[in-house]
Amino acid sequence: MKIKLLYWVGLMILVFLCLTVTAFAVDSPVGVVYRGHIQDLGDYPSDGSWLDSPEMIGTKGQSKRIEGFSIKLTGDIPADMVIRYNVHVQNKGWLYDANDSTDWPQDGDYAGTSGQSLRIEAVNRL
Repeated sequence: MKIKLLYWVGLMILVFLCLTVTAFAVDSPVGVVYRGHIQDLGDYPSDGSWLDSPEMIGTKGQSKRIEGFSIKLTGDIPADMVIRYNVHVQNKGWLYDANDSTDWPQDGDYAGTSGQSLRIEAVNRL
């Protein structure tokens, strides 16, 4: 009787461990990373890597404008998932047609200007 009880307890522990491992083996969640171009400093980060939240693009107390940026999704991205974005640039307006998001930058494409001394004034995303 004790051997049978030990067998069942062992089996239950094994089942519990398998379920726990399976639960933690799920796909990684979708995330977002980004990088940008900052007045007088250039591309940030300068090594071409991507930043993840809570890291920021830009400066504090230096009055430097963000001139452009790229955003992309990370993790296990479903095949039909994309992130599209549009920017409103000083003296230019929206860089892409606000009524047709099919030509907006997406998934790591650069949005904005570089070397024109123009700030991003607004961002829209899908």
